[in-house]
Amino acid sequence: MIIAATVLLTLFVRIENRAAQPILPLRLFADAERSGAYAARVLYLGAMVGFFFFTTLYLQEVAGFRPALTGLAFVPATMLHVPVAIVVPRLIRRFGRNAILLVGMVIGIVAMAWLSRAGVGSNYWTTVALPMVLIGVSQGLTLSPLTSSGVARVSTEDAGAASGAVNVAHQMGSSVGLSVLIAIAAVGSVGLTGTELTAYRASHAFDAGTVMLIFALVVAVTTMVPAASRQQSDAHEAESLAAESAA
Repeated sequence: MIIAATVLLTLFVRIENRAAQPILPLRLFADAERSGAYAARVLYLGAMVGFFFFTTLYLQEVAGFRPALTGLAFVPATMLHVPVAIVVPRLIRRFGRNAILLVGMVIGIVAMAWLSRAGVGSNYWTTVALPMVLIGVSQGLTLSPLTSSGVARVSTEDAGAASGAVNVAHQMGSSVGLSVLIAIAAVGSVGLTGTELTAYRASHAFDAGTVMLIFALVVAVTTMVPAASRQQSDAHEAESLAAESAA
């Protein structure tokens, strides 16, 4: 399967590189900020989908919550997501897109690391609910800047393709990321059974999710932030030259 996927992806890249009207123009990846946004989104969504999947398992099989109560138990993760997302445009205008993105990612790392401490007998409110609040804040702060960076400075004819690339990165993170976390969660669990097995796997997955978020932060710091800063610097310089010419 891996060999077949590699061959098909290689053919896809060659075809897209030669096509007059490619489905995915490879020039989209020439911009470091956009490429970084796609990669960071894959990593971030992988960790976040893992959060929903493994937290559900933990609450039902370890904490003993019934399905309906498990759904209600996710309220802390959602109650601040929308309000934070609504004020993000104002925050970006005041502090800049890069600052909001990095703060959101750091909050997500703290929350995921906190969740990884959950085990058999852990208190829901202190071990799950409070980190969930931070998860909601992180998602509200992070997803909007990632989307904006994913379509930054794209030409009109490539706008649809860039938007599609953002969605592809989203779906790849959700599916591939969760598959990776499930595989990692099983490592070292031989001999465990029942609630101890589920608690171990959930904790292990949250540890891996924390690492994924750290990688996403590294990608943002090394690609997106420098590229956006250079563009802002070039724009200010152009404005200054235009003002001097007008004077």
